Amino acid sequence: MKKFKLSENIDPNKVFIINRSELEGRLDINFNSFSIRKIVERIKSKGALKLIDITEPIKNGSTPSDGKFENSGVTYYRSQDFTLYSFSKNQYISEIFNSKIIRSYIKKGDILLAVVGATLGKVGYVYSEELEGNINQNIARIRINDERFLSEFVAIYLDSNIGQKLIQRYTTITTQAYLNNQQLGKIPIPLLKIEVQQNIINILKSAYLKKQQKEAEAQRLLDSIDDYLLGELGITLPKEEEYLPQNTDKNSSYNLDNDNPLVKKGRLFLTNLSEVTGKRIDPDYYSIYYKKIMTKVEKGKYPMDTISNNCINVFSGKTPSSSEYSKDNTLYPIIKVSSYTDYKIDVEKAAFSVNKQPFSILKGDMFILSAAHQAEYVGKHIKYLEETPECSTSFVGELLCIRVNQEKLLSNYLFPLLNTKYYKILINREKTGQTSHIYPKDVESIKIPLPPLQKQNEIAAHISQIRNKANALKQEGKEILEQAKQEVEQMILGN
Repeated sequence: MKKFKLSENIDPNKVFIINRSELEGRLDINFNSFSIRKIVERIKSKGALKLIDITEPIKNGSTPSDGKFENSGVTYYRSQDFTLYSFSKNQYISEIFNSKIIRSYIKKGDILLAVVGATLGKVGYVYSEELEGNINQNIARIRINDERFLSEFVAIYLDSNIGQKLIQRYTTITTQAYLNNQQLGKIPIPLLKIEVQQNIINILKSAYLKKQQKEAEAQRLLDSIDDYLLGELGITLPKEEEYLPQNTDKNSSYNLDNDNPLVKKGRLFLTNLSEVTGKRIDPDYYSIYYKKIMTKVEKGKYPMDTISNNCINVFSGKTPSSSEYSKDNTLYPIIKVSSYTDYKIDVEKAAFSVNKQPFSILKGDMFILSAAHQAEYVGKHIKYLEETPECSTSFVGELLCIRVNQEKLLSNYLFPLLNTKYYKILINREKTGQTSHIYPKDVESIKIPLPPLQKQNEIAAHISQIRNKANALKQEGKEILEQAKQEVEQMILGN
């Protein structure tokens, strides 16, 4: 009987023929696609074993039933807390709760894999005893117990493009994607010689180290922006010892005891009645800390003026009701708090509404986080819009927009100024309310140094050069790592 063949003009990843004997219990197209079957064939040609056959039982963690975390204790990891060779310690659980979920305790040499939601497929390798701790239910702990496999190699393999494709192959796609341990255990792991596995580890670790060095160099450049900017403005900020204690005023009829612990800590201080009349009366707002910063800023080279006198508008956005949001892309994008990449607003990360919203953002607009449950975040999240979006794009009510008058104040000068450590502190100072807020009038009243436009442009151009150099270094690091990953994948699959 003549064998039926598809036309050579058909994309084999979209239309293909598969023998019934080749089916592995699933009929979904992505699982059985031509490209994924070719990858599996090449891996199996290496004498691959299923993950479940080379590990202890795969375990998932749990979350405290009362949602209570500790200030210290056993480190507790979520999927956002790790990448392959990077871990952040952000949450802790008690020894008591850890003992209840000791099954998922992670040790040096373990592999972590995010198995639920948007971070599914994220891999972490526990390379040090200092990283030991526990995990939540969205993470699988993989512990290799077969001496023919180096656990670090398995982690690298799962994190590779090959491994990620296989992870997606075995994932169940519903409202929220998930990968259960039974399906995870079916992933084939290539059996390579130990020396080849070690070589792969060495290549990738070397690339990660070079990438980290490039990123550290880039960060040093970015960290230099504050010093450069303040130096150009002639601002020398107070040293730590200048904040405290309260100085004695010879002209005052009453002075504080400088030996009083509350005075030393800045909790107890004097201020003039004229400073608070008709204004706020919360003590923190008038603390010596803020006064010293503002005094130093005002002693710079250039005259001071309020933001309001140099802006077209300072205004808050509007958050649509839940029913106004659209799951699909529409003509009405909305910038959210999370719609950014690095220091820039990223319209690719916008949400969408079903109706046009009242505001449209423009090139040069700056956006400040103006509301947060945690007071320390307010005013310290500042992002910049480099180009006007093609579609009319609005923004949510948790953001506050500054739109400058470019004839007086350049946006690419004001943006790095507001992003300095001390101006973020001064903006945060303006917060009010139990759920912390800052309002347009609060930002409008803040004073800034106002050099001539030529000087503003010079400062902005130099800072742009610094950022470009930093971005180039980051890109070099990414390319080094990508080349190493490609080399590793060739070693895994062969030529």
